[in-house]
Amino acid sequence: IACFWRSGSASGRHHITIKAASVLPIIFVSQTKIAKTVKKEETMIDLSFKNIKFGVVALGQYMDAAITISNMSKKALPLTYDCDVGCFEVLSPQTIIQGHSTTELNVRFTPSMQYSFESLLKVKCPTKPSARITLRLTGQGAAPSIDLSATKIDFGHVMVRQTATRTIQVKNNASFALKYVYKLAPEDGQYFTNMDLNDAFSVAQQSEWLEADKSGTAVVTFTPDHDALEWSSRLIIAAGEDGQKR
Repeated sequence: IACFWRSGSASGRHHITIKAASVLPIIFVSQTKIAKTVKKEETMIDLSFKNIKFGVVALGQYMDAAITISNMSKKALPLTYDCDVGCFEVLSPQTIIQGHSTTELNVRFTPSMQYSFESLLKVKCPTKPSARITLRLTGQGAAPSIDLSATKIDFGHVMVRQTATRTIQVKNNASFALKYVYKLAPEDGQYFTNMDLNDAFSVAQQSEWLEADKSGTAVVTFTPDHDALEWSSRLIIAAGEDGQKR
């Protein structure tokens, strides 16, 4: 707070002495990482830092943010966290931050609809009300978009103990990167098991990240160990089932 004193002058001029005092915040945000990418890292205290932007996240996926909080005081301080919108989830439990040390606060954004979401994250110290941080969290939910080169895989006739391979091209039509998951999920009544109880069908790569407008490949192999006419299974290609962890 600046304080002003005025001294009069017979010459018609006034000389004003300006004094001010600066106070360091007790707790502040020193670093943020979103999806393992450092968005802010300061050696100086930035009191203007108020926003954490998660960006666009596909429905069914999530994005994590790691927020580093620093304690400038010599004393240990208990911290509590409060977030008012369900799409933003505080993963870290309430904690005690030691003097002149840091602690990491983890927040997850999981959009439930194709909307823009906003919430306030409040970090409080019950024993020292003046020690508090309010952060604005924002994120956008978007629907994934998948284009497949085929909707059916037919291996035809394959010799016992021989291996056949088929591929499907998967294109990300969304305007943002997505993680695609490839897995086999046979339905009841489908015949897919070899004599050793292992699946005759397999997926070579179970997931991959595709940038916007880029294509990947789902590779399926078939290796039967006995004669049968009705081998069948089901391949599921999904965007975001394992979460958006990069």
